[in-house]
Amino acid sequence: MRLRLIGVGVLVAGIALVTFLIFKVIDAFPAPAASGLVGSPITATLDSDGVTILVDDPSYQIDCGLTDSSGRTLPLHQPGGNTTITINGHSWWVALESTDPTPPGTYTATCTSADAGLGYAIGERGNVLSMVGMIFGIIGTVIATIVIAIALFVFAAVRKRKAQQTFGQYSYPQPPMGPNPYQGGPPPSAPGQTYTEY
Repeated sequence: MRLRLIGVGVLVAGIALVTFLIFKVIDAFPAPAASGLVGSPITATLDSDGVTILVDDPSYQIDCGLTDSSGRTLPLHQPGGNTTITINGHSWWVALESTDPTPPGTYTATCTSADAGLGYAIGERGNVLSMVGMIFGIIGTVIATIVIAIALFVFAAVRKRKAQQTFGQYSYPQPPMGPNPYQGGPPPSAPGQTYTEY
C-alpha cells in the first residue's frame, strides 16, 4: 500500500513539474508586447534582455530601426531558421533580433516594407537554448515519471502476491492427541464398578 501511495505521489509530482516546464517554455517564446502597421512606430517596455521584431506575413521584407529610451540606435540582425508563434489565433514570424546585449527597458521600433498593410510587433527575444533545454526536460520528466511509477506499482503488486501465497501456505499446528483410552484394552471402569470380559 505504501509503495502505491509513493507511486501516486511520483505521478502527481511529475505532472506538476511538466506543467511548470510547459509554462516556462511558453514564456521563452518571443511574445509580442506591442504591435502596429509598418510606417508607424511602436513602443514597448520589455522585462528581459533582448528585443525581437515580428511580422504577420513572412513573404515581405521588412526594414526596421530600433532605439532605446535614450534615443540610442541599436543594431538588428536576421536570425537563422523560421520561428513562428501563434497567440489568440494570430501567427507571428520572427523577422529581426537585437544584436548587442539589451537590458530590460523601453524600446521603439520603426519599420517599413513594400506592403503598407504589413503588421509587425516588438517583443522580448526568446531564449532558444533555454527553450530547447526545457523541452528535453519535459520529455525526460515524462519518461522518468512513467518508468518510476510503473516500477513502484509492479513491485507493490509482486509483494502483495507473495504475501498472499505465503499466507495461503501457512498451516495451523494440530492440537496434540492423547492416547486412545479404548485402544488395546477395556475402558477404565468407574469407581465402585467392575468390568467383566465375556
